[in-house]
Amino acid sequence: MAVCEVCGVRSSRYVCQKCGRRVCESCFNPYSWVCSECYSGAEPQVAEEHRGMELPLKLFIIGFIVMFVGMMIMAISSLILGAGVSGGVIIFPFIPLPIVFGFGSEAALIAIIAILLLLAVLIVAIAKATRFS
Repeated sequence: MAVCEVCGVRSSRYVCQKCGRRVCESCFNPYSWVCSECYSGAEPQVAEEHRGMELPLKLFIIGFIVMFVGMMIMAISSLILGAGVSGGVIIFPFIPLPIVFGFGSEAALIAIIAILLLLAVLIVAIAKATRFS
């Protein structure tokens, strides 16, 4: 039987899929099917479908946290200051359909702003669609 090409002590039972060396059980990683030298030199592999998704996911989480904190500040300020406070939030989770949260005397104005933003998004989308077709 052949001797392990990594340690040179034990008999070889496996063949490294990366370099082709014959290796023993101690010098072989059965999960990756490579020898210990190839395994230690290999960089961790990210699944191909997840490559490039780290930054957008982090930005989504940061955006969600910022929106949540802002909404909590608005709710707390309205409780502290009473009826003299008004405001709202316009969210576009599925463009071009907005979700509007408004409170106080300015809630109607916020709904009008949301409708105007919706029209602006539709006009831009139609202009781009007609330009590229």
